[in-house]
Amino acid sequence: DQQRRVLNYIELWGVPVTTAQVMEDFKLRNNHASGLLKSLYELGLLQREPVVDSTGKRYVYRRVTP
Repeated sequence: DQQRRVLNYIELWGVPVTTAQVMEDFKLRNNHASGLLKSLYELGLLQREPVVDSTGKRYVYRRVTP
């Protein structure tokens, strides 16, 4: 399933990811990639941090470490 694939992807790279990165690497639409990341965050599997810069506000996600 896609949630597992995205979670494995984040674990593999070990660096924070954005919705845009997941969109590009998994060939998904913005709302689908955003929904996958949000659902993993709500399940407690990802941490989410807001980033605000000249392009606006977005979130970066990283794997929750035990």
